[in-house]
Amino acid sequence: MKSSHAAFGVVALALAGLWFAGGGAAAPARSATAAEQPRVSAPLTHGNLTVFFVHGPDAVSDAHKVATLAEALDAGWAVVHETGNVNTLQVENNSDDYELFVQEGDIIKGGRQDRVFATDMLVPPKSGRVPFPAHCVEAGRWQGRGAEASTHFTKSDQRIVGSKLAYANATRQQSEVWDNVKENQDKFTRNLGTTVNAPDSATSFQLTLENKTLQQKVAEFEAALRAGGEGKRNVIGCVFLVNGQVTGAEVYGSNAMFQKAWPRLLRSQAADAVAEQSDRPLPPVPTVPEVERFLALAGQQPSAAACDGAARQDSVALNCPGPAPARNFYWVEDGLGQPNAPDTAVNPIVTANGSGQALVQQQESIQETVQLRNRTDNQRQRLQQYYGMRGSNVAVNPQPAAAVQTPAAAGNRLNVQRVEDAAGLSSESRDAGRGNALIHKSFIKK
Repeated sequence: MKSSHAAFGVVALALAGLWFAGGGAAAPARSATAAEQPRVSAPLTHGNLTVFFVHGPDAVSDAHKVATLAEALDAGWAVVHETGNVNTLQVENNSDDYELFVQEGDIIKGGRQDRVFATDMLVPPKSGRVPFPAHCVEAGRWQGRGAEASTHFTKSDQRIVGSKLAYANATRQQSEVWDNVKENQDKFTRNLGTTVNAPDSATSFQLTLENKTLQQKVAEFEAALRAGGEGKRNVIGCVFLVNGQVTGAEVYGSNAMFQKAWPRLLRSQAADAVAEQSDRPLPPVPTVPEVERFLALAGQQPSAAACDGAARQDSVALNCPGPAPARNFYWVEDGLGQPNAPDTAVNPIVTANGSGQALVQQQESIQETVQLRNRTDNQRQRLQQYYGMRGSNVAVNPQPAAAVQTPAAAGNRLNVQRVEDAAGLSSESRDAGRGNALIHKSFIKK
């Protein structure tokens, strides 16, 4: 049990470092109450799925003005248009009053192929057609399916399943998305003892998730766990474990936003639990303090002991002094989910472009000049401190980070920041229209 907790601690520390490097310490000005550390309640477990709930104050006070895409499609005032481009669609918010929040990983059904959103979006009222990046979660079809329209999409209550598929979607790998859809379908078929591929479209992940046998199994998890987060005050997020391993974490800007997302999140994680079922014994569940620790470490300097050994190797350069592994990168996306400019990696050894590809290997002894553009004030201070400890020269661009990070694509108000580490991919979505308030942040395990 002790060794299992230690292993989780390494993952937790890496998670904390990722959220820090991705801007987690750069929240807008908040009250003393809002500045309190998140609290995690005792976990709930059913089978091989465990969930910890994250409690905290609302960062978005007017979340009642924000609707989900499913709500908008149901009400008839949102349209998702087929463009004929597999990886770019258009969303249109026709409401007079409501903003439209679209979450990365949510599936939409129909068009010429079922798709999944590849980035978070916040679309204002009367937006017109706003382009967004997407991936196909159905290979082969390129026409209307049955009575479905080929020109637009209908809502789905499903999300993509599994950290591998989520990672491929977030990092713009269409071929990997297809591969992982098939891998998940094969796992479902094996563990359920029945073919989950639909006759209407064997490659459609949406239709697979509608399979009755799979839905019955998922419903068992929902019956056991859904009430744990439903209607609970001050719950703003959750951390999921499948087979005792952290698979992902989702935190929102308000309890209202979490409540809307919770059923879909649980459904996705329950399906993942079905796909990953095995006869191997489950490791002990981490303790509440251990989960709180990785949440609390976001944006804080860890202890010297935490920077030793394996934990040091899995943390980001900004969290621990001394040489760092050359594998961390940082970028800011525009409204289409594309890097708006090459950026300097948070790791001083490697300069990376927006996709994390190493461009230049540098020696620690070289005096470096680092342009700290696209950084929050908090991040700049920590970067200056870090590079100062390395004996490097630091040139600071005085332009405020919020001004630099405004999305280039009209119609999407969110700045999306991503940081990748050996443990996984961390993302933060902040709204420039609300003083850079946090709307959503997530972690995807590699």
